[in-house]
Amino acid sequence: SPIVGTVFRLGLTTPGLTTLQSFADGSRPFSGLALGSDGLLYGSTYSGGTADLGTLFRVGPDGQNFASLHSFSGADGARPDDLKLIEGSDGAFYGATSEGGPDGGGTLFRLDPATQTLTTVYSFIAAAGVDAGLVAGNDGFWYGTTYSGGANGAGSVFQVDPGTFVLTTL
Repeated sequence: SPIVGTVFRLGLTTPGLTTLQSFADGSRPFSGLALGSDGLLYGSTYSGGTADLGTLFRVGPDGQNFASLHSFSGADGARPDDLKLIEGSDGAFYGATSEGGPDGGGTLFRLDPATQTLTTVYSFIAAAGVDAGLVAGNDGFWYGTTYSGGANGAGSVFQVDPGTFVLTTL
């Protein structure tokens, strides 16, 4: 299989690039990585996986412990675009997909890294499309944007309560 993306480390004291993981399944890892409390790095790919709709993965900072944790099917979301995962206080990782899900407009999801179980916690209405994932605010809420939908059809900014997963359009 051809290599369609990499995770790499850039040395600060010793110049040079070290490839930690090369993807043969899962491609276009557009987003940054989240450092988990377990010391592993968690990320996503925009495409690849079983249905070519994106994947979630983990890898150690030394390149060891790589695992493909989830392959999106469309029904559970698709195309995690520019997604940087957020680790919740429960040790699970939360993020968003730009397409798919029960209502067709993308999802907010919870990934349990221990069981590799993905749960949809919110489904956006068709054509909403989450853009750039979630950002943790200093006030304890998570924030995100959609690239379409909203009151004027041109997108929206939303807030999520991580304790209840209630979404408020701002």
